[in-house]
Amino acid sequence: MLTTAEVMSKLQSIAPGFGEYWNDPENLFRADDGSFTFHGMFVEFSHYVREEFELLDEATRVQLFQFAEECAAHRQRSDTELSNAVYTCFIENLTNEPISAQIRSYLGPKSLALFDAWDNPAGPDAA
Repeated sequence: MLTTAEVMSKLQSIAPGFGEYWNDPENLFRADDGSFTFHGMFVEFSHYVREEFELLDEATRVQLFQFAEECAAHRQRSDTELSNAVYTCFIENLTNEPISAQIRSYLGPKSLALFDAWDNPAGPDAA
């Protein structure tokens, strides 16, 4: 079971610029004592990816979405909080964006299924 600190460390090792982004005083997802949740971390990471996607190199994009897929796979194991955060606060937040078509090609099967359900301006239930 991964901790928030372990996931944060991994995200920052994949995308070093996220550390500075995360430490911005305007970050609403970090408590005064420095603590944070998976959900808050992945909301902020989705903002970072959305803003910086064009600047991320190919290897970083691949690693980033492979790690998201690994975290999403935790749903089948014991860590549903992590997988829920990836789905609801990262993958869903990247849908219906100008970069959505580019992102789709980096997603693994679990992430892509969710992404495709939400990447519709009418919402996931529109057919």
